[in-house]
Amino acid sequence: MIGNPGPERKYESIPADLDGDGTSDSRQDHIKSLNTFDGQFQMGVSIENHPAVTAIGSIESIDPATISDLARPSFVPFGLFGAELMVLNPSDPAEVTFYFSQPAEQGVKWFVHNPVDGWVDFSKQATFSPDRRSVKVKKRDWGYGDADGIPNGTVFDPGGFGIA
Repeated sequence: MIGNPGPERKYESIPADLDGDGTSDSRQDHIKSLNTFDGQFQMGVSIENHPAVTAIGSIESIDPATISDLARPSFVPFGLFGAELMVLNPSDPAEVTFYFSQPAEQGVKWFVHNPVDGWVDFSKQATFSPDRRSVKVKKRDWGYGDADGIPNGTVFDPGGFGIA
């Protein structure tokens, strides 16, 4: 999706319950999960309780070593998580929740990567949960958190947590 032929893992049904609701993520429409690029962790994205986002398209796990190292965070243990999100109205702000199989370390920030700006500290648009096993991220089609910059009803900007 980001135009990089490096190793990636497309959406796959995995036996996980990353949102902790007692039902496997693979059996629910509002969340999609996958193994990270190196198989060590799992990540998921949920649109539950986020009405501006109508659907999750494809998702992928991206090895940060396959992307430009210009301003790359020094520590990105889960890699980047790309999620194609469909929104109701392109100009409306949207929010999604990313879940992790292990808590994010204290002191990490949320970063996004796009072909124009490279690695961007996106922590002003991201709020980690108290247990650090999830983060809510704000995005807007044709604006912040959308790599293509086109008002097309789809938001995509791969992100992940790391240390600058």
